[in-house]
Amino acid sequence: MITSEDVERQQSRERELEKAIADAQHELAGVREWLRAMAILRKLPQAAPSTLANPTPLPDLISAWWSHRAADAGQANADTDAPPDSDNLTDAIESIANGSPVAITKKELKKTLQKRGFPAERLENYFYTAVNRLKKKRRITVMSDGSVWKAPPAESAQ
Repeated sequence: MITSEDVERQQSRERELEKAIADAQHELAGVREWLRAMAILRKLPQAAPSTLANPTPLPDLISAWWSHRAADAGQANADTDAPPDSDNLTDAIESIANGSPVAITKKELKKTLQKRGFPAERLENYFYTAVNRLKKKRRITVMSDGSVWKAPPAESAQ
């Protein structure tokens, strides 16, 4: 005879499996973004062999990726991804985090926002408030090291 405990146990297992699938899909999306970023970086001018001993720092690689992305889109300003008149810090943070090929530190995120014209005083306290709101709304992911990246995959309806 099937009991209500059996049904609850199977429903719990179903939720566990759905979460594992969603997590795997999120990880797969990250791998695919990384592969796309590497394809873009391969199109950039090749570095001389001597630079292999001193690899390009990650912030410079991210800047190169944004520049290449902007050039592909025909944008005049390589550091923007939002309309030039946009002053919505929360939307800009979401756009940068979700558009980045890799997780970026909050310091790198602030640097990109400053390049977009956001004043330093807006990037003090409100920056962290905006990041936390986006995280709570699951519109970005804050990694265990504090860096930010794409929104987590949508959870399936229960």
